[in-house]
Amino acid sequence: MKDMRSQLPLQSRLVLLSRRHYRRSLIALGCTLFSLCSNIDNKPRAFAESGTPSIGPEASQPLNTSTKKINEVTIPATHNSFNHAPKFELPNVNESVSEQLENGVRALELDPNYLGKEILLFHGLGGVLGTQPVSEVLAEVLAFLQQNPSEIVVIKMHSKVPSAELAALVDRAGLAPYLFALKKGEAIPTPAELVKDNRRLLITNAGAKLSSRLSLCTTRWNLKSPEALWPPREHRREKDNLAPCKGDFFSVIAFAVDAALGTGSPENAKVINDYDALLKLTEMAWKLNGKKIWRIEVDFPDIGNVYKVADTLNRWNILKGEVLHQGEILPQVSWNCQYSQGETLETDTYGRFSFPMKPDETVTLTPSHPDFVFSPASVSITNKSRQDISKNFTATRR
Repeated sequence: MKDMRSQLPLQSRLVLLSRRHYRRSLIALGCTLFSLCSNIDNKPRAFAESGTPSIGPEASQPLNTSTKKINEVTIPATHNSFNHAPKFELPNVNESVSEQLENGVRALELDPNYLGKEILLFHGLGGVLGTQPVSEVLAEVLAFLQQNPSEIVVIKMHSKVPSAELAALVDRAGLAPYLFALKKGEAIPTPAELVKDNRRLLITNAGAKLSSRLSLCTTRWNLKSPEALWPPREHRREKDNLAPCKGDFFSVIAFAVDAALGTGSPENAKVINDYDALLKLTEMAWKLNGKKIWRIEVDFPDIGNVYKVADTLNRWNILKGEVLHQGEILPQVSWNCQYSQGETLETDTYGRFSFPMKPDETVTLTPSHPDFVFSPASVSITNKSRQDISKNFTATRR
């Protein structure tokens, strides 16, 4: 069947692809969700030698993230990072993995899957639209890490290949010595700590034999109808009774795809990757979920301003802390969040929280829960020091 499909003309293969994705009513964003502005030329920079991001055309001052944990530094990521033109038809990116890394992307998504007895990178339709050996892309990652000893790379594996076989691929590529794995009970490290230990490769979604064992949360933008895209809350599973996600590594996935075919759309990337639109989306996601964004995953990072958005979020400070009851984190807390710029939000989070603070902004947080009272009852912080601030709450049963 694979060989027969590979002989079909592209138009016929598109029909097959359209049928396969018929029920995926993906991003069809317009001005109703995001106000558009004229695109600012995207001129990304790589991360600074200190291991901290200095990305975006207006990053005039270097960022100091020496005290931030790795999940508190926002990094640009790409969807189907291998699926680039001209190697693949219907691409999600215009640049090779090496070019993406050089331009400032720090998180990749790879889809290694079986094609016959081989494990290849491809996206749907049995490789009809293109394939690439996994080893080639892993070699690009290795070369980047070797040439940039202060840089960190994240790989999300989207694969049904057993974890042990993926681990063997990574080992043969020479990447195993760089792999970081978070041990149970271990504090989340800073970028500088990973660089010092030369554990500069993080892998997620790859099973026990390979994953860095990071606790993940995700908000997606294109898997439901357009009216479900706002507000940008994390995905919550019914079996968890819609409780907030405990994960500390929060990703915003903002795909720019064709609404009918589910394939990469440069035209939609002009909308969703626009600086004002993407910043509004990610700011709201941060506020509603009480989690600093770790990854912003997009299609076509060379279109729009994902690098500048990441840089902006990293220049805002963080008001963070925990809500504790008898020494344990309270699983769910409701918040009234007031911002001095006139915005008030009601949301609920897991008991470990992180909210943004812009320069000179006053943020007032008031927790609530039907079964608990809190001390302090609220906190109000003005961001004069331009530093991250930690404030904990104690919950006492009524």
